[in-house]
Amino acid sequence: TGAGLLPWLKTSFAKVYGVDIAPVLVKSVRERYTNVLVEVADVRHLPFQNDEFDAIVSIDAFEYFGTDVHLLPILLRVLKAGGVIGMTTPGLRPDPYEGEVPAKVWTLWGYEVAAWHTPDWWRRHWELSGLLEGIETSWQCDGVENWILWARAVRELKGAEENPLLAILHENYGQLGFVSATARKRVAADP
Repeated sequence: TGAGLLPWLKTSFAKVYGVDIAPVLVKSVRERYTNVLVEVADVRHLPFQNDEFDAIVSIDAFEYFGTDVHLLPILLRVLKAGGVIGMTTPGLRPDPYEGEVPAKVWTLWGYEVAAWHTPDWWRRHWELSGLLEGIETSWQCDGVENWILWARAVRELKGAEENPLLAILHENYGQLGFVSATARKRVAADP
């Protein structure tokens, strides 16, 4: 559902659909944003027609499902030819398959960090599908700084003295970040 994007969508002229596997999040979105049509659904079984959307946006969720090589063709089924897909996801330097994961990062997030890939990894993953063109990936400018701001805000909302996430973000500043990736769904060649 990309809750961080929803305030902007509330004023958007676009027709917005969302899915989340968590019913409690879907209920919250429905209560707060009446112009967003949101459903409880697994991204692998989207309740939409083929070629229904001009764009697909995923914010801080692709790490939960996007590394599956079978996912992209399933997801792109609902995207029109020439449509745009964009996502952001946590990343780790070096890639978790090429270097050691810092112990405190592993302790806080566990196996999830195995999906925190670098921009190069995501570019190659999308290229291998053969379904996308114009693939662009990068480390987000100020990604860690924004993560720190978010962690501070959560700490304040909870009234907590400390937040272990903040310490880990500071200690591993050069290794953690956010990756962004965008591309267009390839237009099928004429037979």
